[in-house]
Amino acid sequence: MAAGVPEFFRQFAVMINAGLPVIRCLEVLSEQFGGRLSRVALRMRERVSSGSTLTEAAQEHRGVFSPLAVNLIRSAEMSGHLDLVLQRLADSQENLSRMKRQFISKMIYPAILLHAGAVIPSVVTWFNEGGEAALKEVGKVLVPVYLVIIACFLIYKFSKIVPPARFFFDAIFYHVPIIGGTIRKVGVARFASTFETMNSAGISVLEAVPMSAEATGNAVMEWKIKRAVPRLHDGEDLAIALAETRAFSPMVNGMIATGTESGKLDVMLAKVSEHAEIDARTSIDRMGTIVPGLIYALIAIYAGMKIISMMSGYVDMLKI
Repeated sequence: MAAGVPEFFRQFAVMINAGLPVIRCLEVLSEQFGGRLSRVALRMRERVSSGSTLTEAAQEHRGVFSPLAVNLIRSAEMSGHLDLVLQRLADSQENLSRMKRQFISKMIYPAILLHAGAVIPSVVTWFNEGGEAALKEVGKVLVPVYLVIIACFLIYKFSKIVPPARFFFDAIFYHVPIIGGTIRKVGVARFASTFETMNSAGISVLEAVPMSAEATGNAVMEWKIKRAVPRLHDGEDLAIALAETRAFSPMVNGMIATGTESGKLDVMLAKVSEHAEIDARTSIDRMGTIVPGLIYALIAIYAGMKIISMMSGYVDMLKI
């Protein structure tokens, strides 16, 4: 979703809850927001004024609203719970944005360390062989790193266009230690949050499960959860069908089972989402500790090798 969309949804929900017509809400939103969101709100207002549904108006702006958001708006219009769904969409997107910001902030320090690790050992080369050799030494370390970053970015863009490629790369990240655990926890949080929203809005389980699976953000996890849909069609209990997919931990499966048995599935899903978000943030913090440690070790090894190389050169000179 584009920046500012969570607040867009939140204000939209407040006005709908206050009883304002959708057309008036969109008009107010076009005045409150600037730039792209203002133009989007005006265009949506025109479409709704001409007889289109809010869903049809939102579908024209896929670059702003995700497919999941559009599907949730469609379900909310049908169930009459538009304000609730918009509010939950805003909360969900804000939580996701918060975790993204946390991850980025944790990776800034390792990035600085990596550049320092490339520059500091080159000081030895500077004294030994001069400035030009030192610059080549820095480039020898940083250029491969930049090439890897560019390659990862291109792969990410390619995987979004080609589903098999997305599944392949998502499977790799899903099983990587530490990173995979974080991805699974974020996926659980997004699934539970989306499922809670749809269930609260009165959307059927058969419709809510596959749509919530798409919200996980990982193709492997999505595929696993969607394996429960045929079982649900056959009348199998929700908790049992989800447990058999092995997409969730025993604790999550137990909480869902408790929710279905007690008739308080919404409450248990909210707890699952909250617990998974806390776990995800803890995992991100752990990554922020482990990655700098690895970089420290690599810098120490690289600098040590350079110093040994320099000292051996001096020893050879003294022998002569």
